[in-house]
Amino acid sequence: MNLPGDSLNDPIDVDSCPLLFEPAQGQDYVKKEEISLGKDVPPPKIISNTSYTAWDAYGKKEMFTPEFHYATFHARMKNLMAKLDEGLIEDQPPFLSCPEKSQFKLIPYDIFLAMDAPTLQHHMSKKHIVITHIPHNKETKFGESAICTLIGSLNSQVSINDFSVECSDKTTSLIQVVSGYTSDILVNERSNGQILNGLDFPMGDADRRPNKYAVDLDACDITCGFHQVPLTSSYLTEHMRWGAAGTRNTLTFVHIDCDGLNTNDGPICGSKLWAVMERLLGSKPLSSIHFFLDEEAFVLDDVPAKVKYRFEGIVLRSSDILFMKANTPHFVYGMEAAVCHGGHYYMTSLMQDTLQGVIHAFILNNFLTNTSHWPTCQIFHHILLFYHLGLMEESIPSSDQSFVHLPDVKTIDGILNLLSVCILVILGNVLDFCTYKAANQDDDESATPEQAYLINDCDVNAIPYFERVAQCYARGVAFYIMQWIQSCATIRGPSQDIIPDLPYQFLVQIIQSLQNYKLAAGRRHLGGVPHCTYLKLKSQIENIVNANDTINSVWKTRSGLPSDSLSLADKDRYSVEWSSGWQPNWKTPQDFVTMGLTSFDSKYFQATRKYAGGGGVTASGGPEDVQVPT
Repeated sequence: MNLPGDSLNDPIDVDSCPLLFEPAQGQDYVKKEEISLGKDVPPPKIISNTSYTAWDAYGKKEMFTPEFHYATFHARMKNLMAKLDEGLIEDQPPFLSCPEKSQFKLIPYDIFLAMDAPTLQHHMSKKHIVITHIPHNKETKFGESAICTLIGSLNSQVSINDFSVECSDKTTSLIQVVSGYTSDILVNERSNGQILNGLDFPMGDADRRPNKYAVDLDACDITCGFHQVPLTSSYLTEHMRWGAAGTRNTLTFVHIDCDGLNTNDGPICGSKLWAVMERLLGSKPLSSIHFFLDEEAFVLDDVPAKVKYRFEGIVLRSSDILFMKANTPHFVYGMEAAVCHGGHYYMTSLMQDTLQGVIHAFILNNFLTNTSHWPTCQIFHHILLFYHLGLMEESIPSSDQSFVHLPDVKTIDGILNLLSVCILVILGNVLDFCTYKAANQDDDESATPEQAYLINDCDVNAIPYFERVAQCYARGVAFYIMQWIQSCATIRGPSQDIIPDLPYQFLVQIIQSLQNYKLAAGRRHLGGVPHCTYLKLKSQIENIVNANDTINSVWKTRSGLPSDSLSLADKDRYSVEWSSGWQPNWKTPQDFVTMGLTSFDSKYFQATRKYAGGGGVTASGGPEDVQVPT
């Protein structure tokens, strides 16, 4: 009898027989998306009847006249630029005319190099930083050699934002993502070419040496060999270092960058207009779950008439690098064809912004972000373990260069930054995209009966086994740190009353705001993460609440806590005082995994042990067919 795989004419269909318990990494290599770029003849570009003005960091005024494939883009651009012009002071952007009122801080390259870490981190936590006068190759032009700094071959298949494809409803200007070749971006940089933008070129060989501002680099280095982190554990360079290449006239509408990441970016050739949002008096804070859901105040591809914000923009050239804070709404226009080298980082003093950005991106996903690097959530494990080593085990001396990345827990900001990472780790499964889909289930596919049973009854999802163990361990560390803060720190609120459960109250506030956010987004038919429904999210939240007695107790009495905010109100009116002699009283328990284990984790580990011992799943997928221990 001939079986599939016996001949080249009858190959094994790998996609039709997915593994049920572990993600099949091989699928990344055998699945190939069909080339969709260039199937239709693009419409000719329309030249704007309006010219606009922008300035670079050196005071040079730049006039430009956009060209787009559709008139709607010109209308959107006009509205965006009007909001940018509203922010001018004495007919110039604030970074030139009134630096103290600017969203940007300009720092020359030599001063940036000489600046000590605390000063640099302070500046980066308050404003978006533009490093100027960077040494660069002035001969670099948009072409094959520049693009090949991003990728090995122009024939590589990549995802491309195609501005020549019109949305089906013809009323929005949301950009269509297609599949094409890297060379398509290069050959379309001609007067009659398509407007194309490639945003996701992983740069695995980029610089990853520790620096003065990024906690993720030091944390990933130092934690190797501690707390069961293998010495071979690698930094996620391919997700944290990336490049982009686009023709002129690309327009990325208002969005935030994904996964709570801070961003650095700069052209090696060409130029970009980068504009960040400035909220005005009376506007909702970005920590509100209603900010992006209010249709009168925020529209993804336009600027409603009643908005209470404006923009400040700066032209970035090959002598500049921008460092932008997490959770920042911004838009970007390609003034020239450009190749950019960039990346992401986490910074201790911006962890509250990171927490907000992670939740916004989780709930609104493709509506609000234009890329996804969800594996970066693993970095929070390293950061939390790094904080534990430095703050509780005192294993990082003040003379160590990484010491500057530890939060200052003598201040409420330091406490909240530490708690923000704890919360991101505690909610690791809740906020993980892979939690809501079965192993080897695609985002646009329904689960098979077997997959549906395993994910619904055994919590067997797309998170690999060892990552699941790591999540339990890190969650145990987070619970331990929260207990440490509760026991050893006296925190007083705005009225100077002691708040003994503040770590848990803040966590519960975030949890119930997250749950309400999902419900409100559903009313606007914004689905967020694939396969994540409100009921599935609620179930995952209840799983976490029931995993810790103190959280459960605060959850039951949560009625007085905010339920629509991702930040602590009036935080500047809080104070922190630490008990003397607390350090020697806290020792590391032997098993953080047990502390961090939830009931869903127990079901998962029981099911996988049974599966490894010979249990199986039949086609019907019913509970009577899967031999999983109770």
